[in-house]
Amino acid sequence: MQSEAQAQKELAKILDQAGLVWTATANGGKRDKRTAASLKLSGVKAGVPDILIFTPPPTGFGVGFALELKREPSEGKQKGRVSVHQRPWLEELRRLGWRAEIGFGLQHSIELLKGAGYTI
Repeated sequence: MQSEAQAQKELAKILDQAGLVWTATANGGKRDKRTAASLKLSGVKAGVPDILIFTPPPTGFGVGFALELKREPSEGKQKGRVSVHQRPWLEELRRLGWRAEIGFGLQHSIELLKGAGYTI
């Protein structure tokens, strides 16, 4: 089973190869208090989805695609959970016309992106 970080690294390669306009956010990971405070003052917001794809989904549903990556379920471990900071971001992005999804592992994330019409 891949960690969330490993899945995101693999997905980054796939998105680059597909030629999409996208970015990963600076959320997540362990930081010392000083770095966390600096990032917050710089505008980093808690809960922003891990991947933001600015190339609109080819299916025509959504002005962009936001993907929150979570660990896939495996033997002895539950799938990752959406935090109290992440849920409002997903809801607000949907309200603004984005497609906002939760991908449980690499394969599920790829399925979601293909379902939106991306050729990856």
